[in-house]
Amino acid sequence: LTAEVVAIPAEDWEDARTFDAVLLDAPCTATGTFRRNPEVLRATKPAEVAKLADVQHRLLDAAAERVAPGGRLVYCTCSLEREEGETQIIAFLRRNPAFRTVAADP
Repeated sequence: LTAEVVAIPAEDWEDARTFDAVLLDAPCTATGTFRRNPEVLRATKPAEVAKLADVQHRLLDAAAERVAPGGRLVYCTCSLEREEGETQIIAFLRRNPAFRTVAADP
């Protein structure tokens, strides 16, 4: 297995290639880390959730363009916020009907 790591804003990456698998580890509010970082729950504001959800929306759409036909797009965050998880994926699937959810293989 080989991998190429590209550290550039997704909207700025000009590359026509598509890939069998794309992993999007999206920036998020990190509310899922509250056991180790309890301050994150007090620090997270609704406006911040909305701002990050917008970034995730754009990143998901950019990542989808990189997935080859029959390929996989894996989206992950460490957030417990619905706007960054379930709601984000429902909206993505409505915008991108060629994609569907599948159960993760253990």
